[in-house]
Amino acid sequence: MQIYLINRFLDFNLLLLFAISSVTLTLFPGPDIFFVFSTSLARGWKKGVLASLGLTSGLWVHTFLVILGVGKLLKQYPESQRILEFLGGFYLLFLAYNLIKKKIG
Repeated sequence: MQIYLINRFLDFNLLLLFAISSVTLTLFPGPDIFFVFSTSLARGWKKGVLASLGLTSGLWVHTFLVILGVGKLLKQYPESQRILEFLGGFYLLFLAYNLIKKKIG
């Protein structure tokens, strides 16, 4: 997909509203807010802000994947969804391995 599709459907005001909404929703109670609070308490408010911005960037990635039509691609090619699920599972195992290795070492 070319970038002009994004410009055609999203104007600057809508993009700004989405950015503000993303940051606001990140701060509502739930797993995200507990992560931001625990990071802020353990490492300071600046790291908490960075954690919040990291969570918000995840929302942006998901939104752009939707804009690019990844959902339609996954419906059209069901085997690609299975591959994506396995990649996600391996990534979670990789994160768990690194966490265990860090705690042991």
